Amino acid sequence: MWVLLLGCLKISIVVANSDGLHQISRLWNESLDLSIDPCEDLYQFACGNWIKNNPIPEDRAYYDKYSQLSDVVNRQTRAFYDSIDDRNSTAISKLKLFYTACMNTTGKSVEKTSELLEFIRKIGVWPMIDGDDKFNATEFDLTGYLARMASIRSMDVFFAAYGNIDLNNVSRTLIHFEKGSLGMSIPQFYLEPKRFRRQVSAYEQYMRTVIYLILKDTGISRSRAQINEHVKEIIGFEKTFAHVALESMSPNHNFSALMKARRLSDMDRIMSIVDWKRYFNTIMPEDVHPYIASNPEVIIANPKFFIALNKLLKRTPARTLANVMLWRFADAWWLQLDERFEEVRHDYIRRVIGTVNRAPRWKECSSVSGIAMAYASDALYVKENFDENDLSQVKNLFEEVRSEFMELLKASDWMDNSTRTYAISKAQDMIALVGAQTIAYNLTALDNYYSELNFSVDDTYGTMVRKHSLWKQKKAARDLLRPVDRYRLPMSATTVNAAYTFVKNALTIPSAILQPPFFDSKFPKATNYGAIGSIISHEIVHGFDMQGRQFDKVGNRKNWWGESTQTEFLNRTECMIKQYSAQKVDGTDMHIDGYGTQGENIADNGGIKQAFRAYTKYLKALGKEEARIPRFEQFDNKQMFFISYAMSYCGHAKPEESVRQIYTDSHAPSKYRINMVASNQPEFSDAFKCSPKATMNPESRCYVW
Repeated sequence: MWVLLLGCLKISIVVANSDGLHQISRLWNESLDLSIDPCEDLYQFACGNWIKNNPIPEDRAYYDKYSQLSDVVNRQTRAFYDSIDDRNSTAISKLKLFYTACMNTTGKSVEKTSELLEFIRKIGVWPMIDGDDKFNATEFDLTGYLARMASIRSMDVFFAAYGNIDLNNVSRTLIHFEKGSLGMSIPQFYLEPKRFRRQVSAYEQYMRTVIYLILKDTGISRSRAQINEHVKEIIGFEKTFAHVALESMSPNHNFSALMKARRLSDMDRIMSIVDWKRYFNTIMPEDVHPYIASNPEVIIANPKFFIALNKLLKRTPARTLANVMLWRFADAWWLQLDERFEEVRHDYIRRVIGTVNRAPRWKECSSVSGIAMAYASDALYVKENFDENDLSQVKNLFEEVRSEFMELLKASDWMDNSTRTYAISKAQDMIALVGAQTIAYNLTALDNYYSELNFSVDDTYGTMVRKHSLWKQKKAARDLLRPVDRYRLPMSATTVNAAYTFVKNALTIPSAILQPPFFDSKFPKATNYGAIGSIISHEIVHGFDMQGRQFDKVGNRKNWWGESTQTEFLNRTECMIKQYSAQKVDGTDMHIDGYGTQGENIADNGGIKQAFRAYTKYLKALGKEEARIPRFEQFDNKQMFFISYAMSYCGHAKPEESVRQIYTDSHAPSKYRINMVASNQPEFSDAFKCSPKATMNPESRCYVW
């Protein structure tokens, strides 16, 4: 057992009894492995017992403290949905209808499949199902297929087009074009066949099985050879699309290179295969048509991609394009079909990322209902989980860690005066959006928000999904005509996370994360500063990472950095990139993508530093030590801070998921978010009196802030 040696020093240890202290004592007992020296492996020390006591659930490939708390929130929302009192709100009544329809699995299988095909035939002929004899390639209308599909359900096949804040004028919303997604989501699955043979095989089998089920329910006969031919075409196209997507990626995080403000008519030239005015006039309400006719400014993320995509679509046979689009549409429909499709879907997921069982239906329906009708769901949540004192404490914590970051900026002698002065001003103007959207506290405003969304008790779940998609598209389209609301939260109150929005210079801290293990008003300040304090500070630092630094204090894209300061910033960033890239990820033969995770690594390292500085200032003002944690009295307040930080990032993944995360996640894996961050902090080594030879006390460290 590792213990802190107090030697012969006479230390006055404050130990108190309170509900908060005993609760956190229980959490520590469930998480810490005291046989490990934190100076050698803080991750295993802080998380060893938690990992042992919390195996990855059978419906997951990854599990951490965030997902554990999300499970708690999911159970809470399920209880709300199952016992909704909708007598006082039409919005809550609509949420109840949506959730109930999702949970209803009693409909006949054939009827559900027929409904899917009804929607598909409103889009066009599906060669794989309807047959080549029904498909006329010479009359194929790509724009029509895309627009009709988007009118039924928002999809990002080939490309994504949506309203987003203008990076150059954050008071307005513009249409934003980005590359589309893939059926297997990760380009490397297609492009590294030896490494991902199992995943590609699983995807092909999944596609064939879904097609066979649809054919069976509709009584249509197709030979195995015919189906295999179509499947091969789809996979071949998606592989080529993956090549195009990767080859057109920008090698840096420079928004000036990625985000080009142009006119809608420029898309007619860059991607001429689509009639863009007809596309948008089909999917948008009539009151937005004059805006489209005005040839508005748009944002084209990486024009190089769209030029290459245009060439790809032009040389691809019409049959293949129709098959790709309608396969992706059908694939997105699995939750609206019967249990056979669910089982096939989850078997595919199991083979790709290593899960054992599917998530229960209620969890799927609770999740999609909360996303679809976020404000209504938030209203239910905050009604039972609103504490003004918690919100006040967290806002005060934001002020404290922001103030500490501003002090650090003042002392940053590597910055020139002009850049430093502006950075301080940007930090001062940063806002924190804590809790939930104000509409969640006002049932009248809530009902008005959902007034144009109308469900019937006789609607199938598929019909409700379509109605919701149309309603959401109209809402989003009309945002193009309105000024941006800086105070609109980008995530729901039930999200266990936090975020920084650089185009608003704003933090979002939802209600759901303001509970153990991240925060509790009854916990010692050391644990709150170490957990939620570091999270808040992490988000503040995002305003000054390699992306956030490209935006001014209002949120507009602007270069406010002096040349010498920018050079030093890039040098510091490069140190961190190399440091993380040198780390091999446990359970894989791969290393952390130090370049792809640099933003989060900068925020992790800077966040814990500012939170610790704020806590030490609090202790100094307090003038005495806080109460220690019962059964863990050997750890003083500063050690409590670092342990709480580490515990908040406890997590583990299956090998398949670890590989997927390396390719797709902008965060380093849990172990390295703990160990690498702590080892970069000399204050950690000082707090635990680590020897100069200890693993967590390296000779060289990297930091940006």
